[in-house]
Amino acid sequence: MAKLFFAKKSKKKRLSEIGWKILIVDDDKSVHQVTELALKHFDYKGRKLSFISAYSGQEAMEIARKERDIAIVLLDVVMETENAGFDVVEYIRNILGNNHMRIILRTGQPGYAPERYVIDHYDINDYKEKTELTQEKLYTAVRMGLKSYEFISILNSQKRSLEYIVQAAPAIFKITSLEDFFRSILNAIIDLLGISEGHSKVDSLSGFIAYPIKEDGEYKICYGINNQGNWEEDEEKIAVMLHRLHPQLDSIQGVFNVEEGTFAIPIKDKNEIVAAILLENLGYISEHAKRLLNILSMQASSAFKNIDLFELISREHQETINLLAVASEYKDENTGEHIRRIELITCMLAQELGMNKEDAVQMGQASTLHDIGKLSVPDSVLQKPGKLTHEEFDAIKLHTVNGEKILAGHGHFKLASEIARTHHEHYDGSGYPNGLAGDEIPLSGRITALADVYDALSNERPYKDAWPNEEVMDLIRSERGKHFDPDVVDAFFRLVEKEVL
Repeated sequence: MAKLFFAKKSKKKRLSEIGWKILIVDDDKSVHQVTELALKHFDYKGRKLSFISAYSGQEAMEIARKERDIAIVLLDVVMETENAGFDVVEYIRNILGNNHMRIILRTGQPGYAPERYVIDHYDINDYKEKTELTQEKLYTAVRMGLKSYEFISILNSQKRSLEYIVQAAPAIFKITSLEDFFRSILNAIIDLLGISEGHSKVDSLSGFIAYPIKEDGEYKICYGINNQGNWEEDEEKIAVMLHRLHPQLDSIQGVFNVEEGTFAIPIKDKNEIVAAILLENLGYISEHAKRLLNILSMQASSAFKNIDLFELISREHQETINLLAVASEYKDENTGEHIRRIELITCMLAQELGMNKEDAVQMGQASTLHDIGKLSVPDSVLQKPGKLTHEEFDAIKLHTVNGEKILAGHGHFKLASEIARTHHEHYDGSGYPNGLAGDEIPLSGRITALADVYDALSNERPYKDAWPNEEVMDLIRSERGKHFDPDVVDAFFRLVEKEVL
């Protein structure tokens, strides 16, 4: 079996198609026209300039608030007020907290803004008088500004990407299923590349997560998730992927280039590849990005070991439950299928009441041990075909308390212990062993109580025939609010209407 993940493709433009954003702030329209004309053919690292115009300080502040990726602001000082330009600088730096936008002050009235005073008191990057700003000097100022902006942007992205890795680590280590693990790691990779490399590296990303299992020296099985988050199979595509990866899987040490534009990220256990994440259509990624991905790979490898251990413990725990359930069935062959049906009914009721699938499945598994205490009941009582005496019924009732004692003392059986003690309590307080009522009875006990009675009445036992279905339904309706929790009864009949019971 083989399963595959394809990430959604973004419709965002590549950076090469987006110009460096230049905000021109001046109340003289001719300055905008001259500036754009002088820089018409400007190109820096394969990208043109994209001009945005503002004709007042107030308009410039609004644009700066919305367009956080402006590279350079060509800023006049005197506009609607004598200090409008300085107000823009203060707003960008102190209100928006934007320190990477490069601000080049251009003034036609230097008397209002002496250069030394401005440089000392305002966080700007260059100061030019309009009369000295020739086409060549404008070109030089913009080019130097873009170099500075690019350098600061890289530093900021590296800082953010390292912070992202630190913040992502705790969440990765809390994951306890392979499906969630693979989805989380792929999302982390896409986020990390978006932060550290810019959107151009993830716009057309398509890829999948492979989980190869090596048998007889060959990688045969892979798991993954499709772009709706569901597990699916695609043996042909996964075979192609394995063919591309197989020659290198045993020797790679970190992120490696499978072929042009395609990279693989290994997940290891004791230096052996246990999983690989293939990323296609990436083009070039920087050495810094590779280092970040290697850190993420090491975190993923450690988290993967935790998941392996968790699943092993979970499997062993379920095997123990199965063994105990079989033991509780041993004294009465006719109850064997009963506990399997109880598990299913309890799980369905829990989900119908709004419980998530994982918790509902755990409750269903725990419910299989609801009668474990019957191991303490004498065979003569348990298998008696006729009516029980008061003393015999008292012995039967003790199976709730004894069931709790058998399961007590181990955290894995806490829910099962709770069900064993409370599944014969009645919603109106008339049940046993403690006469609990309403919400005093744990939800697990209230759910299992109905599941137990429904299945017991609907099926043959040594001491009784199976009841007709309509009589069973009538009894459950009549016991709503008495024996059974009204909400559980309502959930039960919703399942009946859906024809799943």
